[in-house]
Amino acid sequence: MCLMQLFGPAQTAIIRYPEQRMVFLREYTSGMYSAIPYVISKSMIELPLALFECFLQIVVFYWIVGLQGDFMFWLLLIWLLHLVSSSLAQLMGATTSTVNRAMQLMPLLFIPQIAFSGLFINLERIPVWLRWGQYVSYLKYGVNLGYFIEFGFDKPTLAEINSIYANLVGLDMGILLAMLIIFRIFTIVVLRRKARFVH
Repeated sequence: MCLMQLFGPAQTAIIRYPEQRMVFLREYTSGMYSAIPYVISKSMIELPLALFECFLQIVVFYWIVGLQGDFMFWLLLIWLLHLVSSSLAQLMGATTSTVNRAMQLMPLLFIPQIAFSGLFINLERIPVWLRWGQYVSYLKYGVNLGYFIEFGFDKPTLAEINSIYANLVGLDMGILLAMLIIFRIFTIVVLRRKARFVH
């Protein structure tokens, strides 16, 4: 479920800014608005739409797979992962000027997310000098939270095997929220810089 939120939202979000680049630049240079209200308004529209999309996904997935964790916690986790993935994709889309370039960046962004999430490769098997990648993998934090939503806090051996610690649940949630905000702020910075070069 967490992995689905990696690609789905990103595919539409990464092309959003390159497609709307000319409109944004024209309206930015004419003084209609700056990058901050542009990104905030896009974010405000995205929030309820993303929640609805995640609700539809979790309604189907929850009962088909037979998840045992709390439905609302799963919905909130999937929504948060959706927003973080979309934020990173928007940042990458804002750095490019064409849709093709934006799409070429996708594997560079998301393959490391999968590699350092701990889903397919145990993090202990990754060379020590590369393990820092797990700390910038938002998918890793989502998987950690999903583990505790599904299995609870009473399986310490399983959690230890997967390098997931119950005392870090709040930190995992905080880091995901921080990534969401930081990626949006960087998107604003990138859009401002790109718009200045047009003047």
